[in-house]
Amino acid sequence: HQSEKIRHDAFLTDRVKTCALPILAEVKAIGREIGLDEKFIEKPPIDGLCGKTDEDNLGFTYETLDKYIREGIEPDKEIKKKIDDMHKKNLFKLQLMPTFKYFD
Repeated sequence: HQSEKIRHDAFLTDRVKTCALPILAEVKAIGREIGLDEKFIEKPPIDGLCGKTDEDNLGFTYETLDKYIREGIEPDKEIKKKIDDMHKKNLFKLQLMPTFKYFD
């Protein structure tokens, strides 16, 4: 158990840098670390509107997305294009909200 704990701690320590934008596997690891019940950790994310899972709506799995983001493992050409297009369309969400500039 000690070597597993060391690997787990190293995994979490390495991921502190990416806490602002965690991937699903990292969110699950955090949930386990803080002791959430497994039924909440493994519950498939859903959109809450039509009953479909996020993966159904996206057309690819979070595992595919996570591997592409963190490991650079590219999915097939069609899925890669879809992910890249979605990323470009959503970049504005990573920008700070514009603020009013006061005059001196």
